[in-house]
Amino acid sequence: DFSDDTGGTCHVTSCIARGPAVYCSADSRCLCRPGFFADWSLRSQCAPNSQRSCWAPSDACFAAGHSICAPACADYDYAAGGAGRLTDRLCEQCLRSFNLTAVASSCGACLRTCGSAAYPAPTV
Repeated sequence: DFSDDTGGTCHVTSCIARGPAVYCSADSRCLCRPGFFADWSLRSQCAPNSQRSCWAPSDACFAAGHSICAPACADYDYAAGGAGRLTDRLCEQCLRSFNLTAVASSCGACLRTCGSAAYPAPTV
């Protein structure tokens, strides 16, 4: 089941790294606004409900988000195929090294089909 709880807290810092559709709750948890869910990536972010099928446990984004490359790809924009930042290149190198480029490509295709424009990558 999907949740609106990203797992982040806002006791000390804000929730902005969890995406534009997040807010800090009264009990200092980073939660998704209505119409969004917490994806299951390593650093869960708020994604539009239209993308739920991409993050199902049997789909590519779930696999990419839980792969050995998840720490290196924590802020990678799968839908756009990266933005050329150093962190994107490190993620892509990890994906190639562990033969995960097809999984990442499938995730990107799913996100584009489900309307990734509503889910911009966080800025670093």
